[in-house]
Amino acid sequence: MVLRRRKDYIESSGAHPLPFNFTIPLNRGAADTPLNATSQIIIPHVSLVATPFTDGGGEIRTISTGKFQGRKAGGGARIHIYGSARYGSGYGVYNKKEWGWTYSVETGLNVSGRDLFFGYPPFHWGDSYSGGKEYSEIPNEDMPGMALIDDPYRAYPGPQYPNQYGYLMAKKGDQSWITVADAATINILWDVLLLPEDKGGCGVDRDRSRRGSPASGIKFTLGGSEDDGVRFLSISISMLQAPIEIYPWNVIQYYRASSVFLANSTYDNKFAHVASLNNTDYWAASPLNTTGVDLDFLKCLNTTIAAALPMVDPTLVVRSRLSPGQIAGVAIGSIIGGILLIGLAVWLFIRHRRARPKKGKGIPEIPSSQNSVHELMNA
Repeated sequence: MVLRRRKDYIESSGAHPLPFNFTIPLNRGAADTPLNATSQIIIPHVSLVATPFTDGGGEIRTISTGKFQGRKAGGGARIHIYGSARYGSGYGVYNKKEWGWTYSVETGLNVSGRDLFFGYPPFHWGDSYSGGKEYSEIPNEDMPGMALIDDPYRAYPGPQYPNQYGYLMAKKGDQSWITVADAATINILWDVLLLPEDKGGCGVDRDRSRRGSPASGIKFTLGGSEDDGVRFLSISISMLQAPIEIYPWNVIQYYRASSVFLANSTYDNKFAHVASLNNTDYWAASPLNTTGVDLDFLKCLNTTIAAALPMVDPTLVVRSRLSPGQIAGVAIGSIIGGILLIGLAVWLFIRHRRARPKKGKGIPEIPSSQNSVHELMNA
């Protein structure tokens, strides 16, 4: 398997990443900074690749197999990376017209059956929460990045389904902001957010900030009381502190079609409680109490996350390629096969010669193609 640059895209004869004439707040300062984390993530079953800072757009493909077979993937543009504070936000429909592309926001908040234009399925808050049941158990082979398990903070596969999500707790001063996403995305955000602001990051306090996966302190638990059936995150930072619990109503911003979110445990969006889910106002959110909040830091987190999240990069495509060992195996197999065929031909020739009857008295000659059956019978 190898990644290739699409020549038609680079020469602008293919799909264009930015068919829309407006911009959104993005901090792209670290776009050219080398990252320690894997920055090329395979989107399963469609030969697409996700990278950070790409503008997105490009070709829309149909997922050929797996849990999301038949759904669309690719085509999502970074200018549509933001959702709202409501789970199920961030979706839209792309249509190609004679004059170019159109995009319309899907204001419905139910995530069931959604296409994956950014390449990623939404987060799962519980089977009864806004249609999220089908995203509760996603096999390894259907989750972007799960084939790249190479460090302690990447997700680890469980007995049947992987612990695919990780968290990042960004601290600066007395504030703690929690980002939850697939583990490969968390690795990328960690590298970027730790950078100083003049390098494109947010100057996150490395010593006091944390990242982790279910293997290192994050648990998903079903809640009770009036929000029965809602899953919440219990994040254990250390043995000396009580776990931080994150619920859907603690989320202040969703990104990338509700597959990533930024939250604060002190925020309470009354519209995100189960009792309020009948209110389908896309933008409904309780005001954030900004007393004592470093708004510049929060703005940096918001715009840097939105810019750095990996999404489908239309300039890259996966092509299958035989490894040197496979090529050698094919060559050796061809040689051996050729020798066997030659040996078989020689054996058949010798066998035929031995079985051929000799000419002699009283033994009729086998007719040639010019002889008739009548001549053979009267010999």
